[in-house]
Amino acid sequence: MTSLTRTGQAGSCRRSQADLSRALQGAQRAIAARVKGPWMLSTGSDLRYPTTIGASQTRMDKLVNKYLDRVLAAVSDDPIVSAAFLRVLNMVDEPQALFSPRLMPRMLLGRRRRPATVPNAFVIDEQSPAFSS
Repeated sequence: MTSLTRTGQAGSCRRSQADLSRALQGAQRAIAARVKGPWMLSTGSDLRYPTTIGASQTRMDKLVNKYLDRVLAAVSDDPIVSAAFLRVLNMVDEPQALFSPRLMPRMLLGRRRRPATVPNAFVIDEQSPAFSS
């Protein structure tokens, strides 16, 4: 008889392995829920190419891709769209932020030239310690 069996630690090890397995499954579910939006955003446009193997593009996929094409076109002209896109790209905001009531009219009304101003959130403060020598 091994010392683990005599002391009852073998059952404890099995229980801790089961607890670890449950904890890992819970962590995987939590991570999957958090990255679902960014994953769909990054892989959804693949379906527009005929060489993509697997699922085919639905009407909703086509609509979303057209909308995102407009977002990408507006990023260089519209500082509000650019700021929202950068926040999504850097995973600060969920991809759904690109469909917000603040942005959607800008995308659906077409590409009108807007003044090139930088949103305050992206103004660099040259007085900050990062710029001091």
